[in-house]
Formats: sequence, structure tokens, C-alpha cells
Amino acid sequence: MGKAKNNKFKRPRFSAGGLVKEVMDNEDEVEVEVDSPAAEHLEKLQSPCADVRECACASISRMVQQSQTIPSFLQRDAVRRLGPLLLDPCVAVRETAAGALRNLSVCGGPEVCEDMVKQDILTPLTKLLRECCSGFDVSPSQKNSKSTVEDVANEAVNLLWNLCENSSRAVSVFNKAGLLDVLVLCLERHEQKVELALSA
Repeated sequence: MGKAKNNKFKRPRFSAGGLVKEVMDNEDEVEVEVDSPAAEHLEKLQSPCADVRECACASISRMVQQSQTIPSFLQRDAVRRLGPLLLDPCVAVRETAAGALRNLSVCGGPEVCEDMVKQDILTPLTKLLRECCSGFDVSPSQKNSKSTVEDVANEAVNLLWNLCENSSRAVSVFNKAGLLDVLVLCLERHEQKVELALSA
């Protein structure tokens, strides 16, 4: 039996335009790889498991700190997908979702903040802040948990300030919703939670 000799190098195939087809295929793969993490993390936000949702929010929060990834998230409706998680039953998911939106508002700039307000992020944010204020007096068993209501409120207040600093529409919603009273309650927490009082 004779040995078959395999060519070590394959000759590149050329398309009609004269471009190497393999190079074009590789470019498409690179483009898909750049976009896939955003899509993957946004899909995980729909998971029934709270830990998966929390992890996805934390990953998004880190990723949006790189300004080149922000358009990919915005094209995939990240704001609309993260908004409902502000009212998630799990406190840790609420905190990380608020943190992801906060980072998006900081790193995205005024245009992104205006877009977030247009996508009605203030409705769940307002509801979250009101729920946080009503839940400040928690039982001692909940105080030792990983995320507290005060931590969630801190992220939410910072997000609110970012939006109000960059959008007159956000200031209008702030005034109409009467959120000043909510922030006064946050200021009153200075003895227990200095960070929250400083944010407010």
C-alpha cells in the first residue's frame, strides 16, 4: 500500500472579485465574535436563575466600561432588557442591573443618557427608588445578606443623577414623580449608610 501525500498548504480560493475567499470568511468570523458577547449576556438576562441574571448584569456592567462595546449593547436593546431587572425579586439582581445601567449612562455620555430616558428607563427606576425607601427598615436577618436595600438605592440614586445631569427630560420626570421626597429619605440614612447619603 502506498502512502498518500497530503499537501501541507492549501491554495487559497479566489472569488470572482479577486479577493481571497478564506480571508473574507475569517473577517466575518471576527465580526461575529466581537458582537457575540453582548448578545450572549443579554440573552442570559432572561434566565430563570437569579444567579445567572446577576452574573450577566455584572458582566454587562464591566463590558460597557469599554466605549467601543456600547453601540453593540444599544443595538440589542440593552436598556429595555435591563430595565425590568430593576424590579427583579432578587435584591442582588436589582443592584447589578442598576450598576450596569449606571455604567452605561456614565460611559455612554449625554447621547446615551437621553436615549435611556426616551426608552422610559425612569419608570422602573422611580418604582425601584420608592420600593427601596419603603424597605429601608429591614429585619436583622436581611442586613447580613450580600446585597442590601441601601446598596440598591445607592446604585439607583447614582443612575438617577447621571440621567438628570445629561437630560432635561429626566429632570422633568424627576419633578413630576416627586422624587425629591425619596432622596430626602436617602439623606436621612446617613447614620446607617454614609455612601447612600453622599449619593443623595
